Amino acid sequence: MLNRRKLIREYEQKRLEMLKKLQDEYPLPEAPPDQCRDSFLKKLFAPYDVPPPSLGLPSEGDFFIPKRQYSRLGFGSYPFSAEEKLLSDIHKYARVTAYPLKKSIKPLLDERLSVLDINKLLRVRYGSIAKAIGCFAVLCLLTDVRYRMSVVRDMWRHEANVDRNLRMFSWSIEDYLRRFKRRNENYLDNVELELKGQMDCFKFRVDLKEIIRLVDALYDDFRVKGDICSNSLYLIRDAQVDIMELVTNTRKEEEDQQAQLAQAMQKTPRTADPGGYRHKELNKRINHMDFGVPIEARYRINWAQTTMEQSLMSDELEIKAIEDEVNFYKDRAKEFTYFTDLCYLAYDLELSDYKRRISETESAYEKSMELVDNEIKVTRNKLSKAVDDLKFYREQIPMFHQKIAEVHEIFAQREAANKPPVVEAPVAPPPKGKGGKKGKK
Repeated sequence: MLNRRKLIREYEQKRLEMLKKLQDEYPLPEAPPDQCRDSFLKKLFAPYDVPPPSLGLPSEGDFFIPKRQYSRLGFGSYPFSAEEKLLSDIHKYARVTAYPLKKSIKPLLDERLSVLDINKLLRVRYGSIAKAIGCFAVLCLLTDVRYRMSVVRDMWRHEANVDRNLRMFSWSIEDYLRRFKRRNENYLDNVELELKGQMDCFKFRVDLKEIIRLVDALYDDFRVKGDICSNSLYLIRDAQVDIMELVTNTRKEEEDQQAQLAQAMQKTPRTADPGGYRHKELNKRINHMDFGVPIEARYRINWAQTTMEQSLMSDELEIKAIEDEVNFYKDRAKEFTYFTDLCYLAYDLELSDYKRRISETESAYEKSMELVDNEIKVTRNKLSKAVDDLKFYREQIPMFHQKIAEVHEIFAQREAANKPPVVEAPVAPPPKGKGGKKGKK
C-alpha cells in the first residue's frame, strides 16, 4: 500500500517537473480571465503561423516576409526582422563600391542574402520548432495516459496475491506456452481458490499493466526517435503465434530428444550396465517418447482447440446477446421515432384544424362586427336625427300655441259676427193688491 502511494507520488512529481520544465523553456504570459486557454494560445501564436514550403516554383506570395519575426518561441527573445537584416547588409556592402569594380562586385554577389534564402531559413527554423513542440506534446500526452492508467490500476485492488512466476494472463505467447509444460493444471484450481471470485479484477489489472508496459516502450522509442516497429511494437507481435510453426518446433524437439536417447542407449555398453537398469530406463523413456508424447500432444492440441472453440462460442453467445439487445433498442428507437413522427403529424393536423377554425371564427366575427358596426352607425344617425327633431319641435311649440290662440280668436270673432242681435222686452211693474199684502206680511 505504501509502495503504491509512493509510486503515485513519484509519478505526480515527475509530471509536475515536466510541466515546470516546459514552462521554463517556453514561458507564457497569464491568460485573461474572460478568455479560454485555446483561444488565448491561438491568438498568441498567430504571428508565427508560416505557410508550408511549396515544392514547385516560387510565386509572388513566396517573396513576402513578415514585418516581425522571433528567433525563439516565447517571450524574452530578441526580435529579428528579415527586411531590416537585408537593408543592413545592403548598406554595409554598398561601401565596397568605392573600391575597384572587379574586387567589390563579386564578394557582394556571393555574400549578399536573398529573400528566398531568408524565407527558407525561417521556414526550416520554425518547422523544427513546431516539430519539437509536437514531439514534446506527444510525450506529455503519453505520460498523462500512463499516469491515469496507473491510478485506475491502483483503484482495482484484490485481496489475494498470485504467484508471479505463473505469469497469469500475460500477453506474451512464451508465458502462455510455458504453462503448457507443467505436469498438470492443478495450479489453476489453486489460483481460483486464492482469488475467491476476483479473477476479473486480477485480469483487468494485468491488462492495464501490459498496456502501461507498451506505453512505456512507445515513450522510450519516441523520446530517442527510435524505430517503433522494431522496438515497442515487438511487444504486440510477441502475443502473436503460428500454430503450425509451434507444432513443427515441438515435433522437432521431440525427435531430437528421441535421437539423443537412442544414441545414449547405443553408446552404453552392456558391461557398464550388468543389470540392464540403464537400458530399461532408456527403453522406458524411448517408449514414452514414441507412444506417450504423441498421445499427450494430441490430447493437448485437442484440449487447446476445444478450449478455443468454447471461448469462441462463449464470445459469440455474448456478442449475440449484445447484438440482440442492441437490435431490440434499435427497434424501440425506430418505434419511438415512428410514434414521435406520428405525434408530430397529429399535432400538426390538430394545429392546422385549430388554425382553420380560428381563421373561420375570426372571419365570422369580423363579418358580424361589421354588421353590428353598421347597425350602430344607423342607430346613432337615427338617434341624432330624433334629437334634432325633438329640439326643433320643442322650439316650435310656442309658435303653435300662438297660432292656436289666434285661430281661437278668429273663430270667436266669426261666431260673434254670425250671432243674431238680442231684443230686450219692457219690464211690467208688479201688481199692487196681493203682492203688496204679501209683501207686508
